[in-house]
Amino acid sequence: KLSGFATAQLTVTEPVNEEPVANAGTDQFVIPNIPIQLDGSKSTDPEGEALTYAWTFKSRPAGSQAKFSDESAQKPTFVGDVEGRYVIELVVKDKGDKLSKPDSVTIQVSIGADKTPVLNTISPTEGWSYELKFKVVLEGKDFVKGAKVRIKERDFDTTYVSDQKLEATVNLALVGAGEHPVKIINTNGKESGTVTFKVKDLPAPRIINLNPEAGHIGTQLVVTVTGDNFIKDRSEVSFQSVPLLTKVISAKELTFNLDLRNTTLGSYPVKITNPGNRSSKEVMFRVLDTLPKPTLNVLNPPSGVTGTKIAFSMHGVGFGEGAKIFFDNNPIPSKRIRRDEVAAFPSLDLTNIAPGEYDVWIVNPDGQSTNKEKFR
Repeated sequence: KLSGFATAQLTVTEPVNEEPVANAGTDQFVIPNIPIQLDGSKSTDPEGEALTYAWTFKSRPAGSQAKFSDESAQKPTFVGDVEGRYVIELVVKDKGDKLSKPDSVTIQVSIGADKTPVLNTISPTEGWSYELKFKVVLEGKDFVKGAKVRIKERDFDTTYVSDQKLEATVNLALVGAGEHPVKIINTNGKESGTVTFKVKDLPAPRIINLNPEAGHIGTQLVVTVTGDNFIKDRSEVSFQSVPLLTKVISAKELTFNLDLRNTTLGSYPVKITNPGNRSSKEVMFRVLDTLPKPTLNVLNPPSGVTGTKIAFSMHGVGFGEGAKIFFDNNPIPSKRIRRDEVAAFPSLDLTNIAPGEYDVWIVNPDGQSTNKEKFR
């Protein structure tokens, strides 16, 4: 016996047509003027419907006339007629006219795209770890434009010279010290074998001697430093922590200009710093009291013959390091022998000096001058 009724409502909805997914295939590296196969077969539709295809060139090299064999085919072809990068876009559509988002593939067309590089040499074979722009030359065969050089997993751009030669500028500070494998990687991803390049760690400079070791207040000196591990254009001298003009003569010798005109009595630290903040131990330079006024007593010889070159020295007291001889109001090359002697170096040149009397005197580095004497 039925005692009541129940009701139910059933709603029927049409399935949602989801958009398909385009897959334009994998990037390729190919040589010019051969058919290139594209592949959109991995494109999918959630409902499993058949797809239609639409291929377009998103970009291509200047001058290219490339076109598809069939822009609506699943696997069309085209010919890369100009070297360069072709970016191709694929959009697929299902039976319900639902469009996919575009997917792109890149085709790199270049001569040698099928080549595996061979690296024979790198020159030079070593460099310092402080070098930020170190130039190397790489030689071998089957190199291509756009190839990379890899040193210890660091990639650097190259300049293409020929299929047998590349040049590159590398940052050795990024590479770091040690012996590292070097290889060439062509634009197709193919790699050469390796050669070895050594990055030398930079040692700290060392000061053995200062010459002179002291100077007088008010003077300007050129100080010579002997030691080790000096680097041309990179080592720098500091005096009281102030950088000074430095000239590196060799790995074991350098000079620096020292101005004591505003320095007081005392001992001051001299230090040399290499790139990477590699510094020497400090050596003390003594600043002495002001030089007494120099006095000139004797010329040796007191005369000469025009048109000749003669050994010539001047004697007196109070000649400072760096003192110079003045001849007829002009400084001449001079060498301080002792505090009581300064000589013309290597000689006194009278080649273009007319007969007559000429004033000669000595000037110390602090600007103090001796009395004048006559040279005949």
